[in-house]
Amino acid sequence: MDEVDDSERIPLIMADQKQDDVVVVDVAQPQEEEEEEKEQRQPEEVERDQPQNGKKKKKKKKKKKPIDRPRHFVSLRTDGGRELAVARHKPDQELEAFNCRLAELSLDQIDRLTAQYSPVILLHPDEEFFPCTIDHYLENVELFFGKDHRVAGVGEVTEQVMLEKTEEQWAEELHRVDSEERLNMRVHVDARSGFNTLETVNDAPFYVHLVEGKTCMGEPVWDIRYLTMYAYNGPYTVLCCIKEGAHHVDFEHLTVRVSKLTGNIVGVRYSSHGMYDGRWLHRDDVPTVYGSHPVAYSAGLAHGHYWEPGTIYRILCCANDHSKDGGFRWSPKRLELVSEPHDPYTKLIGSHTLWLDYRGYWSNDGISTPSDQDWWPVGEEPASNNTWYRRICCLFWPCVKSSWFVRDVPEFALELLEAAEEAVDDAEKAVEKGMEDAYDGVKDAVQRVKDAVGGDDEDDVKNDQ
Repeated sequence: MDEVDDSERIPLIMADQKQDDVVVVDVAQPQEEEEEEKEQRQPEEVERDQPQNGKKKKKKKKKKKPIDRPRHFVSLRTDGGRELAVARHKPDQELEAFNCRLAELSLDQIDRLTAQYSPVILLHPDEEFFPCTIDHYLENVELFFGKDHRVAGVGEVTEQVMLEKTEEQWAEELHRVDSEERLNMRVHVDARSGFNTLETVNDAPFYVHLVEGKTCMGEPVWDIRYLTMYAYNGPYTVLCCIKEGAHHVDFEHLTVRVSKLTGNIVGVRYSSHGMYDGRWLHRDDVPTVYGSHPVAYSAGLAHGHYWEPGTIYRILCCANDHSKDGGFRWSPKRLELVSEPHDPYTKLIGSHTLWLDYRGYWSNDGISTPSDQDWWPVGEEPASNNTWYRRICCLFWPCVKSSWFVRDVPEFALELLEAAEEAVDDAEKAVEKGMEDAYDGVKDAVQRVKDAVGGDDEDDVKNDQ
């Protein structure tokens, strides 16, 4: 993996500073601890040298105290929004492999597994709509059915209110059975900016969903999905003057695939705009900090995840994404584990994540719950929309399979694999031909029996057969 040099830390711009004034902050160190480290680097104050018996007083240096880096921890959300803090984990300690089934993991192991690969997201310096929490969003939205029937006002929307009645029940109650109206939310203007200061941006967590699987070569892996949430998705500038594409709420995600056997990253899925854009990156191409924390660049206003800064051309070049250095570094203080009823670790938590049960829209623009989106149930195998013509032509061009997952396979192994596949095909054809020959032989034998017995009854022939 491409290790990001700690000496080349990206400057973070304070919310109340000018563009020219920057503060350099380490990815795993808040600003306060950075200042403490600087103070420790300064020489200790000593008395002025004064001659005593012709000798100068030696300067005494105190031993530097080790600086504790902030630790990630998983905060588990149960019904009512209650949070349970689980074991903490240092992001710079040695990688730990968990070669077991998902149902066999404890909460402490899930915490360590998800924390040691927690990504670092570099936000655009001109970002206006920053990440937030589910609670922040629900506290600042109104819940509607259709366009005009308000179910709950600002400050009244909770998970229980969202799940009180299904859309079918609302339609029947309001005599709108034949309509296509849905439950939807509308966020208040003042809440759209999210956690938009250097002091608060890391209070927004990653929502983590853990699944297990195998690579194409049969290697058992963990797929750790880190979900991000923004209260608002800003508009694109089309034809230099038209603003389009803005919508309430924005769910994005990044998937880190980890080997169960070694604990090493196998690859990272940089997802953008659901399943429409995105790319799998081989571990050798993934930029990281502290060895195991992938770095992602967030597109300005649209929040898609990319592996490098620059312009990403999309949809006939009319809805391009732009990522850039110089913004906030988002490295959450906590992770929040989410689960569905069938997830093996749900019983450890005591309750599944209620807001994943919501089947309405999170906005008035058709944004659904992550568990209802295309990528959630099927996962994201290395069949990525990773070519420029796919991004530009969008849905009008077929997906292209990525070849990153075969990079570590020796050439002779691939030849053996192809030979084995051909051998299996030949065996299947031989079996089919053998069955056909056997069937023809039986038919010939039956016919000979019929010819031999001549005028026997049909029943006798059947008995002979």
